[in-house]
Amino acid sequence: MPKNLAIILIAAASAVGLLLGTVIGWFGHQRYLAGQLEAAFSDAADAIAEDFDDMADDDLGETSRLTDGPPEGDPDDGAFTYTATDVKSTGTYRDDSCGETVKAVGEHVVIKMEAENTGRAPATPPSGSYDHVYAYDADGVQFSVHSDICGYADETNPGNSTKYELVFDVPEGTELTALELGSDAGGDIAVVELG
Repeated sequence: MPKNLAIILIAAASAVGLLLGTVIGWFGHQRYLAGQLEAAFSDAADAIAEDFDDMADDDLGETSRLTDGPPEGDPDDGAFTYTATDVKSTGTYRDDSCGETVKAVGEHVVIKMEAENTGRAPATPPSGSYDHVYAYDADGVQFSVHSDICGYADETNPGNSTKYELVFDVPEGTELTALELGSDAGGDIAVVELG
C-alpha cells in the first residue's frame, strides 16, 4: 500500500473518529442538560405542590373571613377614620358624578360615608372599584363596589373630613354588616361596622 494512501486512510479514520466523538459528546451533553433541567423543574413542582398541600392542611376557618363572617377591626386605616352615616337600598341609583341613572341587577345598597384624614398629608379615601373597598354580609360573603358607578371622593387635608357614597349591587334582600377599606395613604385595612 502506498505510503500516501496509508496516511490518507489514517487521517480520514481520525477525522471520522473525531467527528463521531464530537457528535456523541454533544448529544451526551444535551442529555445531561435536559436531565438537570428536568430535575430542577421537578424539584420546583414538588415544592409548589407541598406548599399547596400545606395550605390545604391549614385551618382555613382561622384565616378566611369569607367563611367565618364579616371581618372585625378598627375603623382607621392609618390615614383616615371612617364612619358610615346612612345605609339604604334602592333599585336604581342616580350617579351624579357621571350623570347617569344605573339600574341594579339585584339591588343597590348605598352607604353614605364620612372619612376624616387622621394622617399628616393630603389623601383620598378609597371609593371606587380600583380601590380596596369591600362589603360583607353576616355570613362573610364579600361584595365589591359597583364598577359602572363613578365612585369618587375628594382629596382631603389632614384634620378635615369628606363625605361620599359607596354603592354595591347585591342580591335582593342582602343585608351588609361591615365594610373593609384601605386607602393608598394608609398602611392598614379599616373595618367599619354597619347598622
